Amino acid sequence: MIKKVRWLLCLIGICMMCSLVGCNMPDKKDPMKYSEMGAFPVIIGNTTLEQTPESIVCLSPEAAQAIIDLGFSSRLIGISSDFTPPESFTQLAVMGTQQAPDIQQIVSVAPQLLVTASPISSGNMTILQQAGIKVLVLPTVEQQDDIITEYREILSLLGGNPILP
Repeated sequence: MIKKVRWLLCLIGICMMCSLVGCNMPDKKDPMKYSEMGAFPVIIGNTTLEQTPESIVCLSPEAAQAIIDLGFSSRLIGISSDFTPPESFTQLAVMGTQQAPDIQQIVSVAPQLLVTASPISSGNMTILQQAGIKVLVLPTVEQQDDIITEYREILSLLGGNPILP
């Protein structure tokens, strides 16, 4: 079952990348729908990134899989204990879970971005902000459309690529 889901996610990622080449671009005035290749800032929800994050701790298993599927695995420096990475990625540090992140360990590795699908407590957010770590809280993936949206957002954050409607 897990292999089928991974194959589906990989296929969706590949289809999305291919579709980016031949589609009309959305209105450039809407930052949620457009950023030119390599152009920043990129805004997702309440998070604005001025540049591509080179180091990421990802506590969302779905988002971690998307990062790997989209070819940005070299930027991952930490994952959730809830995520079982492919065998070639077993060297990644475990940083707790979405519900119980190891904030001190996250701060010690100093990622440019922390990705999660669960809200971070205000006390922990303060610690992360003081350490200069951006936090992206993605919506929980519940259906196929959510998967596609998550892949688009991650692709935008990591590559500055267009997010198509």
